[in-house]
Amino acid sequence: MNLITSISFMLVALCDPFSHPGNISYIGHANPDSAIFAESAYLHVDRDYYSPGDDIWFKSYVIDASTNKLSSITRNLHVELISPSARIIQSCVLRIENGTGNGDFHLPDSLPSGRYTIRAYTNFMRNFDDNFFFNKEIIVVNSADGGNELKDSIEYVRNALDITFLPEGGSLVDDITSTIAFKAVNALGKGCDVTGELFSSKGDLVTSFHSTHLGMGSFGLKPDPGLSYYARIKTSDGGVYKADIPKSFSTGISIHTLMLKNNQLLLTVNTNEKTLPSIIDHELIITLCSRNLFSETTKIKTGALVTNFILPIDDFPDGIIRVTLSGADGLPLCERLIYLQKRNDVYVKVTTDKQQYSTREEVKMKLSLAGDTVHQEKAFLSLSATDYGMTADSSIYPTSISSWFLLESDVHGLVEKPSCYFDISNQNRFEELDLLLLTQGWRDFKWKYDTTNLFRYENGFSISGMVRKLFFDKPISGTRINIGVYSENKPMYLITTPDSAGYFRVDGIDITGKARVIASVTGKKEKFQGMILLDSMRYEPAGISLMTADNEALLPVDFPKRRQEVTFISAERKKYKLSDTISIGEVIVTANKPDSPQTIRINKRRAGYGTPDRELIITPEMDNKYPDLFRLATSNIQRVNWTGSGITIGGLNPKILLDGMEIPEMDYDLVKGIPANMIDRIDVIDKPLGKMINFITKAELTAVNKQPLHSVSFIIKGYDSPRLFYSPKHKKPDEFAFMPDTRSTIFWEPNILTGKENTFNISYFNADKATIIKIIVEGITSEGIPVTGKLRYEVK
Repeated sequence: MNLITSISFMLVALCDPFSHPGNISYIGHANPDSAIFAESAYLHVDRDYYSPGDDIWFKSYVIDASTNKLSSITRNLHVELISPSARIIQSCVLRIENGTGNGDFHLPDSLPSGRYTIRAYTNFMRNFDDNFFFNKEIIVVNSADGGNELKDSIEYVRNALDITFLPEGGSLVDDITSTIAFKAVNALGKGCDVTGELFSSKGDLVTSFHSTHLGMGSFGLKPDPGLSYYARIKTSDGGVYKADIPKSFSTGISIHTLMLKNNQLLLTVNTNEKTLPSIIDHELIITLCSRNLFSETTKIKTGALVTNFILPIDDFPDGIIRVTLSGADGLPLCERLIYLQKRNDVYVKVTTDKQQYSTREEVKMKLSLAGDTVHQEKAFLSLSATDYGMTADSSIYPTSISSWFLLESDVHGLVEKPSCYFDISNQNRFEELDLLLLTQGWRDFKWKYDTTNLFRYENGFSISGMVRKLFFDKPISGTRINIGVYSENKPMYLITTPDSAGYFRVDGIDITGKARVIASVTGKKEKFQGMILLDSMRYEPAGISLMTADNEALLPVDFPKRRQEVTFISAERKKYKLSDTISIGEVIVTANKPDSPQTIRINKRRAGYGTPDRELIITPEMDNKYPDLFRLATSNIQRVNWTGSGITIGGLNPKILLDGMEIPEMDYDLVKGIPANMIDRIDVIDKPLGKMINFITKAELTAVNKQPLHSVSFIIKGYDSPRLFYSPKHKKPDEFAFMPDTRSTIFWEPNILTGKENTFNISYFNADKATIIKIIVEGITSEGIPVTGKLRYEVK
């Protein structure tokens, strides 16, 4: 938002000579609410139904909620798989680059049937209401347990209608015509069609009404002073109910909104004769707010029963805007949600070369952006092609990236058929969306204003702790912390100094997979001193405050059929030793005794040279016998000598390696300070053209039971590296052609970049099952527009 740009409210109805436009005050970053660059996350998950041993593939999108554009702030996204008993059973940290990332979960073979939840959030999102987290329910079908814990049949509950009446803006006021929205739901919480008649307390019929969308509808009412109102409602199954309309206040203000062209909002402020004298000379405050992040306020005065204003809202991002009318004391009087769509519809056009295919036949597909407002925008997309039987078909309008970012994360409760409000084939989507906003309302953030306990943005991983004197709980001046991070990739060396209280912290450490971290504290003349104490390196996940999955919840009526399919597929996979991730024809050797973790580790660390010329296996007797590792090596290995400052082999300086990775000379102190009981062995390569000494650490930290206080060694877990989705090519028969292809996810591609001016081509091969394949493409453009594309084809 341009903080120096001014806009004005334009008076539409000149019936109020005392109304003034007032001054516009931009809250912007000066207001605590507006200073928060909150984020929102969404996962495109390949399907809805899984069985034990399957893989869950997902693509992540993280946006800056104030602009809807892909976030460039956070690099870490926490993704968790939550059991029906609300326990985290798997988790990973995705590397987010330019707002996107991808990953996967492999489901254990013993996982019981049930409704599970995949949850995703950034650390900074924990400063807000956890309803802002992304949640997606999946169903696991285990053929072994038969889903006996779950109900297979739908229980019909009669006489359980719940209907709510909600006046626009908040309240009814005598002698003011207001719109009253309503929502009727059944015992299962689903919207149901109703018709009704409205009566006054005198018994007069005032009006009739009916629902128009998922149990929602609206009608107008001008309450008469001293009267109350009630409704008689009929359901489609013949049920009859009576419900009271909210009471009307004798004094007050109401509002009505109407979206105009050119991104302008018409706001009508209404009052009655009894209220008008008390507000003529008093200021009212209008606040426009998008997600509590982007705000504009103005002060107005009104001196008429009806006053109309045009509010320019072009500076706001697409999505929901909260309109609040408050008194001069800041007490809210009326509130209304509206939806802003500034740009025309943009979508992904998906085409295939055929409508029907044979099993194992190649599918050729094209993707491109379509829509009037697509100029040179790029779209970051992901695509899933799955067996329709493994997708939730209870609704043709499931959650999509558009419905989540622009709607679901901002309103109360479960939104039925959320993507219907963003389907361009739905001619009534904006009217239906307005009904939803009138009924389900606004969800506020739980922002914690105590800035001493904020959850930080994460851009990598952190190491922190403090340095203390050996026998006194006091900091040591003039020290430095030497940190070495050793992973499968290039080692990383970091140096930092503690503050006056002895605390230190290093942020932004980029690690993929597991890495060994060795840290030591040195003082004057580079000598080890004092002791180093680390904070806990384990990430504490967000609490689970809601029942994310319920084993008592109803399963689809076709659950037995799905269970039969899973039973067949499981038998085939067991017979041919197949899974979602094992290539067809891949041979699994099970007869040989596997090597120990340490043997595997040693072989990997020797990959650069093979068998050493000499090796020294470290024994417990060597622990604490030598001042450092270099002196231990020179005292126990032939031709390895100590020069007083370093090591030579036959008079020549060797390369120093730690776990097979060369260490720069400037970081030799990091190696020297490693405790001997952390080392498994020392290899010596004594060749005329290359001399090296490789210090190989132990595979298990539990083997370390004695450790000097000035040094620490531990394992840190970094980003989870995503696996590649395997898609077999059935172009011609081969020796493994008899092997079954039982994939439920036929194709998964998380990294697609396309635009209006170019087409993205994809090809893959169908599996063995004759079925319907459902293709879903989701993503977001460089300008922050969520986009989707869908297609189905038949396999015979």
